[in-house]
Amino acid sequence: MKKIYTKSRRDKKSERLAFLQKYAMSDWLKARQEADEEVSREHEMWCVCRKLCTGLHESSCRQFQNKVNTRTIQKLKHLWKEKPLIFPKILN
Repeated sequence: MKKIYTKSRRDKKSERLAFLQKYAMSDWLKARQEADEEVSREHEMWCVCRKLCTGLHESSCRQFQNKVNTRTIQKLKHLWKEKPLIFPKILN
């Protein structure tokens, strides 16, 4: 019996990130900066990974960056809902 391959959440997320970075770079940069500031404000003392939160740690922490990426995608969700003809089906 063959297994049917379905894209995982990580695959869908990475496709969305790559597509938004390529076709909506200015929106991507603005939303990314806002999301980074929001997540940083939410975790003033301790990071998402429960370590002491510093600027250097935030820039290199994988869990922090994943949370920022998720928040950025949520902020830019309106882009592929408004313009379905421009964006491919991978974003649906």
